[in-house]
Amino acid sequence: MPEERVYMLDTDTTVELIAAHIADKLKVEYPTDTIRVKAFEGVGKGAIASR
Repeated sequence: MPEERVYMLDTDTTVELIAAHIADKLKVEYPTDTIRVKAFEGVGKGAIASR
């Protein structure tokens, strides 16, 4: 993957924190909408973050 399409997170990279990070970024871009991010790491495993 090209370096310009990648960035580092300042937290652990658990599925819960990644979902929250994406939700926070999207909320800045779409402040009036309710944002719900579903992230999965395997069968029956994942996280949901709402903002």
